Amino acid sequence: GISAALATWLGWRAAFYVIGGVGSTNFAEQRRPTFNLGAGYRVFLADWASLQVDMRDHIFSLDLLGTRQSTQNLEFTVGFTAFF
Repeated sequence: GISAALATWLGWRAAFYVIGGVGSTNFAEQRRPTFNLGAGYRVFLADWASLQVDMRDHIFSLDLLGTRQSTQNLEFTVGFTAFF
């Protein structure tokens, strides 16, 4: 894609990744299993530095006011990593 072409043109190494997991959410005195799915993109700016962007969707069910609902919470992050 365009981002891979730009990374190649600038001489950067880049990687696309997929994330998935299972955990637990404690909300309103309810503990529910939580699933998360997401994807991200990391660009290595140098041997010692990288920049990453990712998005995750945390999915769980809650029973509030007698109605059970599936909840999806989106999380967007941007990060910088320095390797030493």
